[in-house]
Parts: sequence; structure tokens; C-alpha cells
Amino acid sequence: MTSRCTTFARSLINTAVLLGPIALTATSAAPALADSGPSQVLYIFPGVTDSGGANFTGVATAVHCFSFSPVQETIQYVARKSDGTIVANTTQSIGSFGSLTMVTKGIAIYGSISLQTGSIQQGVFGIAATSTNIVCTAQVMDAGATVPNGIELHGTRFNPISGSQE
Repeated sequence: MTSRCTTFARSLINTAVLLGPIALTATSAAPALADSGPSQVLYIFPGVTDSGGANFTGVATAVHCFSFSPVQETIQYVARKSDGTIVANTTQSIGSFGSLTMVTKGIAIYGSISLQTGSIQQGVFGIAATSTNIVCTAQVMDAGATVPNGIELHGTRFNPISGSQE
């Protein structure tokens, strides 16, 4: 049985209120292997925070994704402020069995791609991809730290991998 919270979040996505520019498709389960195709929403990570300012200072948010697809895939990242303003909308290729980290600004601990979003409080990341064979995590962290120092963001997964219990 689907919870009311999940039903509400899906209705926001389907009406493009939350993610807008991410291409949306049906939420049917996808095959477990090589399902590269149209972009589909995979995750929403609320709680995105960036203190603004220079790279490697203050607080930033990082999203880490890993692809276990046997082919190259494309991931789309959309970052919004709490008022819904889009501050980043980019796509990146991810290789077969590759990993990719996107950050709101430069951070010291991970090799990553910076979105240079500027200040964000209570924002959201939307993640879409051409395959469900991608898993992602997110965290808010000290941008200058050289050891992990932050908090995990709990995302909602859409379009789960067929046969999984995500």
C-alpha cells in the first residue's frame, strides 16, 4: 500500500511543481539490466543546503551516484531553492559501473563537479536518469573538511529497480 506522503510527492512530480524540467515517464518497474532509455525520475533529496561564499568554505551539499548499468547512462541533476527557484539544471554522462559526485560548490574531500548554486536553505535535489540501474546518496557537509563531516539526507526513490525492496 502506498503511503499518503508518497502519493502526495508523486502528484507534485506528475504536475511538474517540484522538478519541472526533468522529463517524466510512467512509474512502471523497469527491467533489471540495460534499461537505458528515456529519462525518468529516480530520487528527490530534500534538505539541500549551501551557505554561499567561496569554494571549500562553509557548508555544501554533495550527491553521489553509482551506475551498475552495463552501458553508459545520463543523469540529470536539478537543484531548487525553498521557493522553487531552479539554481542548477545539468546532465552528466556516467560510465558503466562508474560513480559521479555533484556538489553545490567546491568541497575538499571528494573529487566532484561543482554546480556553483550559491546560497540554498531548505532546498531540494531532483535526480533523473536514463536507467533505474543507478543508486544515489546525498549529504550536507563541511565544504573545507578533508574527512567526512556532515549529515546524510534521506531521499525518496521513485522508479525502483524491479524485484528490489528500496
